[in-house]
Amino acid sequence: MRYITHVRIYMSLKKLFGGLFARFFNFDAETASVSATPYLVIANHVTNFDPILLAIAFDKHMYFVAGEHLYRGNFIMRLATFLFSPISRVKGKSGATTTVKILKTLKSGANVCLFAEGNTTFNGITDPVSQSTSKLARISGATLVTYRIEGAYLASPRWGRGLRGGPISGRIVNIYSPEKLQTMTEQEVTDAINNDIYENAFERQADDPKKYTGKRLAERLELALYICPKCEKIGTLKSMDNTFFCECGFSAKFGETGFFEGKYLPFTTISEWDAWQDARLTALAEQLPKEPLFSDRDFILKKVLDTHKAVKEARGKLAMSAYELICGNRRFPIEKITGMAIHGRANLVFNVGSDYYELRPVTPQCARKYYTFYNKLKEVHRRRRQNKTYGSETRFANE
Repeated sequence: MRYITHVRIYMSLKKLFGGLFARFFNFDAETASVSATPYLVIANHVTNFDPILLAIAFDKHMYFVAGEHLYRGNFIMRLATFLFSPISRVKGKSGATTTVKILKTLKSGANVCLFAEGNTTFNGITDPVSQSTSKLARISGATLVTYRIEGAYLASPRWGRGLRGGPISGRIVNIYSPEKLQTMTEQEVTDAINNDIYENAFERQADDPKKYTGKRLAERLELALYICPKCEKIGTLKSMDNTFFCECGFSAKFGETGFFEGKYLPFTTISEWDAWQDARLTALAEQLPKEPLFSDRDFILKKVLDTHKAVKEARGKLAMSAYELICGNRRFPIEKITGMAIHGRANLVFNVGSDYYELRPVTPQCARKYYTFYNKLKEVHRRRRQNKTYGSETRFANE
């Protein structure tokens, strides 16, 4: 469809359903009106419905940058891609092609919205954006608009199920003209973006606590937190209703304000727990374990073609050591994996050369630990090489 058709559909749906969706999501935001067009909106990424929130807030049409997996989603997702023609981004791969598409769209006079983190947050804290994002903003010739969504993490945590009752808000933080961007270095633009869109759900709650009510508040928290703080085992944590527990006897309640409740708890927030388990996984990566460090039952491996069609290649237990990622009868040397990412709550995608693969659990399993461990291994080998102690161990093809 042509641009004018996209605009008409977008604005018509916004007029018909914008107010309804705002009430449904309990979203309170002033109309975001920016006179200088085209503009590039960069916002923090908290939930899967962030594009809806931004579409409600801004008074003009925008094209959104979205993951390639949307083209392989259910009927609603495929319909959305047809109606709104998002700019596709393949997670885990270089964003060069996506950058070209964004620049072309902006040069045509259309507005673009980019969630530059690339992923919704698992721990309630905004991830820093890369300097390539600031480079894009500077060379685009467009106005840069930074926007921050607040309160959405506890309303719909990435690992959780359903929408909780609680407030969500959003606002424009800053507007940078093309002329202003040219007076700033790439690092200055990067710092400005990171500062503008930064959100820590738990710091906000500590300052001004709000309740996010619902049933089964802790359910599937094990998709985000995977190391028990008591026994330090990986993959033994489980959830039921509002309780998060381990087979060793550890137990905590996840409260309506987003804080853990119970006796003798080492952490009160998901972000604190996540920082601790991240450090633990770093220490384990330093040991370069030859045997699988962890495993999960019943994953399906598919190869994703350029046509967005996914072809099944294997099914079985998923496991990972410092040297291999294994699914069923398929083995992938870590040195050959050039990128890895997560989409949704627990779907792992990775690249081996020009081939693109997806791992989906048959029942919910924690994919995040594989992604984190992969990145820790990259850090270990990079540092060893820099220290000139690097021998014959695994090399990463994308370094």
